[in-house]
Amino acid sequence: MYKIKIHFSSPEKETAYRAHYLQADKNLARVIILVICAASILFISSDIIFTASSADLLPLIGIRLSFAAWSVAVIFLLKNVDSSKKFDILSSAWLISLIGFMTFIYSTRPVDNLNNTLTSCLIVFLFYVLFPARLTVQIMCALVLSLANVIHVFIYKDLLQLNAINTILTSYLVFNILGTFIAVRWHKSRRREFNTHLKSISMRKKLEELAFTDDLTGLANRRSCFKKMVSEYHRHERYDNDLSIMIIDIDFFKKVNDNYGHDQGDKVLKVVAKLLKKSCRSDDTAGRLGGEEFTILLPETKLFDAHQLAERLRERCAELSIPTNDKEIKITISIGVAQANDSDTCAKDMMKRADIALYKAKDAGRNCVVDG
Repeated sequence: MYKIKIHFSSPEKETAYRAHYLQADKNLARVIILVICAASILFISSDIIFTASSADLLPLIGIRLSFAAWSVAVIFLLKNVDSSKKFDILSSAWLISLIGFMTFIYSTRPVDNLNNTLTSCLIVFLFYVLFPARLTVQIMCALVLSLANVIHVFIYKDLLQLNAINTILTSYLVFNILGTFIAVRWHKSRRREFNTHLKSISMRKKLEELAFTDDLTGLANRRSCFKKMVSEYHRHERYDNDLSIMIIDIDFFKKVNDNYGHDQGDKVLKVVAKLLKKSCRSDDTAGRLGGEEFTILLPETKLFDAHQLAERLRERCAELSIPTNDKEIKITISIGVAQANDSDTCAKDMMKRADIALYKAKDAGRNCVVDG
C-alpha cells in the first residue's frame, strides 16, 4: 500500500497543503491557547496551596497573568495571520513560552507531586495530539518539556523513592511514544485527505472541460461558445464596447469525407481548429459550433478589423496542404462576419447576421468573406 510521507516531496504541494488547512489550524490553535490560558489562571489556587509565603506567591501570580496576557495577544494575532510561515513563527513562539512557563511552575512544586507530573504529561500529549504545528515542532516541543522535567527529577532524585522516579520516567516515555504515533498517523491521514481533495478538483476540472470543450478539436464547444457570446454581449451593452463575431465553414467538407474517409476529415478539422486558435488573441474565443462550422468571438474588435482577420484566415486556409496517405488535401473556407450594433436586441441577433453573411459567402462562390 502506498505510504504518504510526512512532508510532500514537492515544495509547491506542501505550500498548497499548508494554505488549504491554514484557517482550520488557526481556529484549532486559538481554542487550545484559550483553554490553556484559562487553566493557567484557574491554577492560581494551586500556587496558594504550594506556596508558604506571600513573597513567593506574588511572583507566581505575576508570571501566570503575564503568560495569560501573552496568550490572549497570540489569539488575536492569529486571527490576522495570512500565511503558514507566519502561523509557524507565532505558534512556535507561544509554544516556547508555554514550555518555559510549565518548566518554571514545575520547579516550584514538590518533586514527588505526581499530579504535577500528570499535568505536564498531558501538556506533552497535547503537543502531539491537538496542537496543529508541523510534526518536527510538535516533537521538539514535547521532548524539550519532557527533558526539562526529567532533569528536574534527577536533580532532586535523592528526595524521591525509586518507584516514584520510575513512574515519572515511564509516564514521559509512554506519553511521548504514544503521542508521536498518533501525530504521525494524523499528519498522514490529513495528507491523504488533501490528496483526495486535489484529485476531486482535478476531476471537476476535467468534467468542466468535457462539458465546455469539443473533444475532437480542443476548442470551445457549441454550449461554451453561446455562453461566452451572451456574456460578452452583456458586457457590450453595459460598457458600449465593440464586439464582433465570425462564423466559418469549411467549403465542400462532405467531399473530403467522401473522398478521403472520416479519419482524414477529422484531421482536416483539427488542422483548421489549430489555425483558428493560433490566430486568436488571449481575449478571443474560438469554438466549434458543430460539423465543419466554427466561430471566433472577438471582444473589443470593430467590424473592419474582424474582416481583416477573416481575410487572413481565409488566405492561410487556402495555402494549407494537408497530407494523406497518397496525396494532399486542399481546402478553402467561407466566413460571415458581423459586429454588434443598436439594432440587435440580444446576442443571437448578432450571430444570426453573421450566419446570414456566411450563406451569402457560399452563394457568392465560397472561399470569401462577407460582412453582415
